[in-house]
Amino acid sequence: MSNPLIDKSRSVLELQVESFLTNGGEIQQIPTGTTGMKPKESWKKSAAKSQPQSPLPAVATAEADE
Repeated sequence: MSNPLIDKSRSVLELQVESFLTNGGEIQQIPTGTTGMKPKESWKKSAAKSQPQSPLPAVATAEADE
């Protein structure tokens, strides 16, 4: 059973592809899984030494005394 809306969409797409190719366009086969997104840089820990952190209870106690 065919769907008239799908049939019309296919016909329109076929005409667009034909026009594209007639006007010099080329169709490229793109491998499955390829995207147009650029890969993000992986997160890297800073080479600089970080300051030692105080345990949470000591920080909470110091803030409560102020």
